[in-house]
Amino acid sequence: MANDNVRLLTWQEIVDQMLSLLPPQWRANFTGKILRRLMVAFALVMEALYGLLAKVLRLAIVATSEGETLRQLVAGFGMTAYGGIAAIAWVRFERWGAATSPVVIPVGTILQTDNGLNFTVTDGATLQAGEAFVLVRCECTRPGAVGNVRAQQIIALRSPLAGIDAVSNPDPAVGGADPEPDLAIKQRVPQHLAMLHRATIPATEAAILSQADLFPEVVSFVTERRVGLPGYIRATLADASGGQTFRPGPWQTNVFGQWCTVPMTVYGLVEVGWPCRRFGNLERGADGAEEWLPSPSPGEVGQGAYRWYYDASIGRLYARANGEDLNTLDLVLYSGVVWQALRELEVRWVAAGVAIDIVVPRAVRVAVALTYGLAPGYQDAAVRAELQQAIADYLNGLGMGASATLSGLYQAISRVVGATEVLITSPSQTITVLNTEIIRPGAVTLERES
Repeated sequence: MANDNVRLLTWQEIVDQMLSLLPPQWRANFTGKILRRLMVAFALVMEALYGLLAKVLRLAIVATSEGETLRQLVAGFGMTAYGGIAAIAWVRFERWGAATSPVVIPVGTILQTDNGLNFTVTDGATLQAGEAFVLVRCECTRPGAVGNVRAQQIIALRSPLAGIDAVSNPDPAVGGADPEPDLAIKQRVPQHLAMLHRATIPATEAAILSQADLFPEVVSFVTERRVGLPGYIRATLADASGGQTFRPGPWQTNVFGQWCTVPMTVYGLVEVGWPCRRFGNLERGADGAEEWLPSPSPGEVGQGAYRWYYDASIGRLYARANGEDLNTLDLVLYSGVVWQALRELEVRWVAAGVAIDIVVPRAVRVAVALTYGLAPGYQDAAVRAELQQAIADYLNGLGMGASATLSGLYQAISRVVGATEVLITSPSQTITVLNTEIIRPGAVTLERES
């Protein structure tokens, strides 16, 4: 197959090409004009059409591809082509006459059938002293239905094994299956794509939760789609820290604008809202998929009123926001498991034509105030510290969407020895949150009764 690795034009490049057709004196004063806005809207549509065309072309290539190339193509949108499966046989290893010592049958021992096929021992076994035979699991060395041999067709060891006089398969070998032919793969492609469209929400949610080996740190994952925004899904992901690792801040001010230190490599960021806005340099790969690229310099970062620049060498994220305090924006960094989950969903699970963003749960801070007495023999400073720690442990232990109850707070505080007659004055009732929010500690006020 010919190499189709082509670079698609971005909307900025489309606008630049259209502007290049205008006279120089027009281009000099074209910023902010109504016509320019129309050109930008047209360019955005063209960029989307380029991406859609790239996907359509790749699907068309499926119809004309064969063999390993076809299998690699369908794997790109999460469809697995069935490979050949080797047949399994239970082989009787037998010895004649009395025996007083065991015989070890090692893994890898090779047997032959009467028509030249080979089977190999996959699970080692031992023929114990005094036993006449033992059944051993063996697998055909050649995948496919050819390995489904009849009973008694396995007749010999390829190399003698001391203490074994005969081998045979009492029952037919089973389970062998030929690789899925190219025609069957192509016939399943439309059904696979239709399935993705029908089950986008449950499929994306299950994709992360069911892959504990890939995403062990994810403890909650909720997907949602809002009416009025077809083709867009937002997912909220909580890790063991409740997602707080993926929030930048606090922002500090310098001559460039504002900056903050980030603890890990950042691939992008999103402002929590509806719909989400991605910042950074957005480009499209050869397959039409959007990808965020680190900007080489602050001057080359666009995106409306905001400017973003990530310096990976020192782990700093710089921004300009027209004087707005970025500490007031609810931002999520595309980093760590958030980025990994986003790419996994975009590449393998999300249906064609559906966009997805991942955010972390909004933290609802709960302020706690209480009064307490001090038992004789205890130091007040130590008791106060333990009370604060007990409250923090309880609230930090709540998962996404979980409520903070008075009974839960009292139970946590009851473990603090030295505190007597504890009375929680705030909150006065259960604090409930949405399933995309998470409760975390706020201010703690402790007042000792004299």
